[in-house]
Amino acid sequence: MKKLLVTSILLVIALALAACVGSVVRLGGRSRPYRNVRRVRDLATIQGRLKTAAARSDRMALGTLGSVHYGIFKAPLWRVAVSPKGPAEKRLLLTGGVHGNEPAGAEAMLRFIERLADSPDRYPNFAFDIIPLVNPWGWAHDRRRNQQGRDINRDFASFDAPEARLIRDFVRDKRYDLVVDHHEHPGASGFYLYQIDCDDNALSRRVIAQQRERGYPIEQDVRMVVFKTRDGLMRIPGWALPLAKLARMLSMTNYLRMQGHSRVFLIETSTTQAWDDRLEMHQGALDVLLHATDVRARPRRVPAWHTGQARPGTPSSGGQPYRHLYRTHR
Repeated sequence: MKKLLVTSILLVIALALAACVGSVVRLGGRSRPYRNVRRVRDLATIQGRLKTAAARSDRMALGTLGSVHYGIFKAPLWRVAVSPKGPAEKRLLLTGGVHGNEPAGAEAMLRFIERLADSPDRYPNFAFDIIPLVNPWGWAHDRRRNQQGRDINRDFASFDAPEARLIRDFVRDKRYDLVVDHHEHPGASGFYLYQIDCDDNALSRRVIAQQRERGYPIEQDVRMVVFKTRDGLMRIPGWALPLAKLARMLSMTNYLRMQGHSRVFLIETSTTQAWDDRLEMHQGALDVLLHATDVRARPRRVPAWHTGQARPGTPSSGGQPYRHLYRTHR
């Protein structure tokens, strides 16, 4: 209990400092729009691959969440919907390309879509929503942020970025049994994943064990504020989510967990490793998560902050702990 209290205090201080730094960064101009940045990738290639895949499968439909416009640049946020062959037993959300300079995540999603198109009997009872490229401007220009200079993955409290607003509006009335977001980390030396607000490590450990068995290195020393990877696993406890929102540094996966989606993971690979290895790590980790979702019908654990019941050791305000922190900006 004492350790939890100390960690909570440190996190509050760190997030408060981060919020102050974020304000200084905005005022100092480092979040100003990019100008005269050269395109290095062609979005037409992604559109072509998505259209080809959707045409091969009667379970698959290609649509968009909407479009982003930055001057003469215009691009959709594509969404591939994969329908089950019968009643949907599980609903899943898969995303990639939140950061444009992390291309393996987007490519892993494209290859997964193509694999589903070629294997119509795979996951017959799953309903998928796949958003392969959340940040099309960043991907096309090889930039982490969007054209406005905003980090989309820190924008799910303020929703200043149009990409974040499109995601928010799309998921508003949906509930997923599994959410997996695909990222890369230039400073990492191996594979790791985030487990968001879940007390059971068993599935995450199976993912990491599979990566180790395949000979891939496992990250040991990535830090996020006061949290740290432990043999490839970054556990983010539920009590940290409202604090991240208060500091206006809420990520997409944290936001989705707060909205009640039951199992939320974020996969990270190191950009220092070979391209094919990175793609294999993403696909292998996703396969383990999908297999576990397919064979284990676990009841969804609704977070205490959705039911209005306070967790042990969590302050309550009239039976609605932190309720005011979860309102979505509209």
